[in-house]
Amino acid sequence: MPCAPGIALAQSLPVPEQGQILAEIAALIQRDLTFRDQAINSGKLTLAQELFVLGRPLFIVLRPLGIEISMAGGKVCADYR
Repeated sequence: MPCAPGIALAQSLPVPEQGQILAEIAALIQRDLTFRDQAINSGKLTLAQELFVLGRPLFIVLRPLGIEISMAGGKVCADYR
């Protein structure tokens, strides 16, 4: 369930600014996922260790704020719900 203050904030932003913010959030999430993937694929961390050491992935942390993540053409996309 989205966080009411997060939704109110998102709705109060001008539309062009929302798009820019969502693009920045999507880029941050992509970096987070890439870093996690590299940590596991390099053999330095197991999946269980990755979750313990790095905590929850950013896209999961943002979900209660009403930010939904999807993949389109291999690219991360963010949207307010």
